Amino acid sequence: MAGCVQGGRLAGKIALVTGGARGIGLGIARAFVREGAAVALTDYRDEAGERARRGIVEEFGGSGSARVAFRRL
Repeated sequence: MAGCVQGGRLAGKIALVTGGARGIGLGIARAFVREGAAVALTDYRDEAGERARRGIVEEFGGSGSARVAFRRL
């Protein structure tokens, strides 16, 4: 499992990623979390967005170190 960078370049920042359920948006969200940011994913696909959120949390720290939320647009 890849871990979040606690002192990463984006530590303490909050990012809003549109189209975060797949593709480039999902890749950007993962990169931001890897660098320590809290991320809010948005997408019009409910199930895909929630699946993306869960995947990021599992990958970067299911114990709460990965701060990721999803909202449908």
